[in-house]
Amino acid sequence: MASGYAFGYMLTVPVLTTLADRIDARLVLFCGLIVSGLATIAFGLLANGFWSGTVIWALAGLGFAGAYMPGLKALTDRLPAGDTSHAVTLYTSSFSLGGLFLVS
Repeated sequence: MASGYAFGYMLTVPVLTTLADRIDARLVLFCGLIVSGLATIAFGLLANGFWSGTVIWALAGLGFAGAYMPGLKALTDRLPAGDTSHAVTLYTSSFSLGGLFLVS
C-alpha cells in the first residue's frame, strides 16, 4: 500500500508542480489538501482489503503532491527575499516531523 502512495505522488507531482507555476499555487495547495484529507478519511472508512487500500492510498499520494511543492511555492511567492530561506527550512522540516509522527 505504501507503494500506491508513492506511485500516486510520482505520477502527479510533475503535473501539479507545473500547474502551480501557471495558476495561483494557493488553489493547487487547497485542492491537494482537500484530496489528501478526504483520502485519509476514506482509507479509514472504506479500505477493506489490499487493493482498495492501495487505490485509496494512491489518492492520498496525489493529495500530497498537490500540497508539498505547491505549498512551498505559495509560501515563497509571498515572502520578502530575506525571509525565504528560514521559511523554507521551517516548512520542509515540519513535513519531516509530521512524517515522523505519522510513522511512529
